Amino acid sequence: MKDFTFETIYVDKKIKEHPLTKSILKQSSCQSVEYISDPKLPAPAKSGKRNLLLTEQKGNFIKRCPGTKRYICCNYYFLNFSTNCPLECTYCILQSYINDPLLKIFVNLDKLSDDLDQFAANRTGRIFRVGSGELTDSLVLENMTFYSKNIIPLFSRYDNVLLELKTKTAHVSGLPVLKKNEKVVASWSLNPDSIIKKEERKTAPLQARLDAAQVCQKKGYKIGFHFDPIIHYPSWEKDYRGVVKKLFKAINPENIIWISLGGLRFNPPLRSIAGERFPKTEIFLGEFVPCPDGKMRYVKPIRIDMYRKMVAWIKEASPDQFIYFCMESRDVWKKAIGSAPRSNRDLDRLFSERIISVYG
Repeated sequence: MKDFTFETIYVDKKIKEHPLTKSILKQSSCQSVEYISDPKLPAPAKSGKRNLLLTEQKGNFIKRCPGTKRYICCNYYFLNFSTNCPLECTYCILQSYINDPLLKIFVNLDKLSDDLDQFAANRTGRIFRVGSGELTDSLVLENMTFYSKNIIPLFSRYDNVLLELKTKTAHVSGLPVLKKNEKVVASWSLNPDSIIKKEERKTAPLQARLDAAQVCQKKGYKIGFHFDPIIHYPSWEKDYRGVVKKLFKAINPENIIWISLGGLRFNPPLRSIAGERFPKTEIFLGEFVPCPDGKMRYVKPIRIDMYRKMVAWIKEASPDQFIYFCMESRDVWKKAIGSAPRSNRDLDRLFSERIISVYG
């Protein structure tokens, strides 16, 4: 995949002299840079992703993942270092709840450092996971921002915080080699190439993602994989089993810290929004039903069948692999894998035990 270029980079005058601002502008090939006093720029949906705003984060950098009611969630936190994403995934939930389509990067890392201090100090007794791929792709602009080089040392100051970089790109050449005590997971969302080509536009092909994971494996990162969303279609079994085989051919199972599974799910408005933006997509034509959290999901028999088979293929290659389901009910867990966490807190405990077993 190619690096992203922008028509215009807007710079909030308050952070004009910030070192990260200067670094990003130096790395960018954008010819149009405008310095502004008001960072609240209107941007049409179609052009917003072609423009970038460098500004400051005024709220807290670290927030709890909202999860979803009446389903088991894993007590994840996310790092809000950027909002919106230049990738074009048809199923992306950001389409339905980010009102401002302009891409933003927050450069005030001094505040991030303070927020991390407070976060780590207020949470003791176990290890907390913080991911940077909630409101954007973690590495999509890495070749221009080198953001990870700045934030990894900040996170490495704490024994009770783990950072996860989640991506659909192959932008890992600039990631630093990890020191022994640094708890950083590089993770990839995976799908068959047929889905990537049709539904995950502007992302890296499957093999490029796995090649990037190999690079990170050599640099000392533990690796995570997320089959989320799993999409049901006539040849899904053959295609997803092929992805699992390629995964374990590329990566040593001992270096994989976790694998998540989640079926396609969406808020009802997303169907029409995505249908308008991507009229050729067919992924919303499956057997979906409204669920207690208000989201549309595949009917339970389809989800359970997909999960059972995915778990079997993964366990065939890596019997002791840590697998979890994202935003699923206890009964689906039990029917798909034979057991289920008793609560969100119980799943969180299992994550802590897994991290301790991997990192010591």
